[in-house]
Amino acid sequence: MFGKFFETLSVKKEKIPGPRAIQFENGVKLEISSPGASKELQMQFFQAGREAFDLKGLAPAGTRVFPDPAGKWQAVRGTKEIFVGKFDAEDCVLSFLHEAGHLHDDVSGDLVQSAKMRNAGADAGDQEKKFPPERLQAMKEERALVLLEERTAWAFALRQARQLERQLGISILKKIGNAAEVAKYVNGFLESYEQVYLDDLQDLNIFSQAEMEKMFRQLEQPEK
Repeated sequence: MFGKFFETLSVKKEKIPGPRAIQFENGVKLEISSPGASKELQMQFFQAGREAFDLKGLAPAGTRVFPDPAGKWQAVRGTKEIFVGKFDAEDCVLSFLHEAGHLHDDVSGDLVQSAKMRNAGADAGDQEKKFPPERLQAMKEERALVLLEERTAWAFALRQARQLERQLGISILKKIGNAAEVAKYVNGFLESYEQVYLDDLQDLNIFSQAEMEKMFRQLEQPEK
């Protein structure tokens, strides 16, 4: 009678990212724990049984970190909260640093939110999908600001990851590969943002980044 119930409960538990530990070189371990009732996470590197570095210290002061039941990674600026997925590999440190980078960049965040509101308004006013210049311009501006914000957050993450590698003698970026492979790794995330705009532009028969950029450039050219 209760077999299916406990089986379903077990599956649900597995989907909730719980405390984790990642073993690095030189006896360094990253321990993810949730000691309090609030489920707020602590993230410390330990070496030889002693705390060597507090990973949360790379986020702005007062930042709180919580597990996300869906396993998504997201920074929430207004509340200085970061929701994280499972820490099951070295690149998860990079994911956390990326979200921390967003919290360090309030200016870009405000500009992106304003651009998204303008684009949403232009989208709502184009019910017939005619893509007037004002809608395309709003989309162009949002895309540029979103990509700039993402690149800034990734630049922060890469800098901090390299510093951790030097300070603790561990591999984070090195596990991904050489510089070209790290760039490919980051570009994969950037391309997922590009795809959002490409999906919107399919009605104009625009299916590639090059075609999209050409169209956006043409918006700046005076009509003959």
